[in-house]
Parts: sequence; structure tokens; C-alpha cells
Amino acid sequence: MTDGTDHPTTRTCNRCEKPTDKPRTALIHGASGGGHTRHYCPDCAPLSLEQGYDAVAAAAAMRRARTLGRA
Repeated sequence: MTDGTDHPTTRTCNRCEKPTDKPRTALIHGASGGGHTRHYCPDCAPLSLEQGYDAVAAAAAMRRARTLGRA
């Protein structure tokens, strides 16, 4: 991945938070608006991309946090 020049683009892995020059990209779609992009290093990508993103579970967790006043 490059930024239009010959320099590689360094991203931070969303799982282990280490910088990587070879990020794997996952696009997360939002139900009420635009989504967001997550980057994973080659070691974390198989673990993170297989699990996917469960929007229903995320919404339930946010509702519990609001109701109980904690995460």
C-alpha cells in the first residue's frame, strides 16, 4: 500500500496497536450512516477478519452501558 509515492504507508493495527507496513483493511459498514475502516497487521488479520463485526452485539453493549451507567 502506498500513498501515491514510492513510500509505503504505515498503519497501526486495530487489534495489537503495532505499526505495520503491510496492513489488511476491513471496511465496517454502519446502519445509520457512513462506516469506518479498520487496519490489521498480517498476524492479527486472520483472527480479526474471521470474527467480523456484529452490529447487533455492539448496539446491545451500548444499550447496556447506557442503562447500567457503565460498559
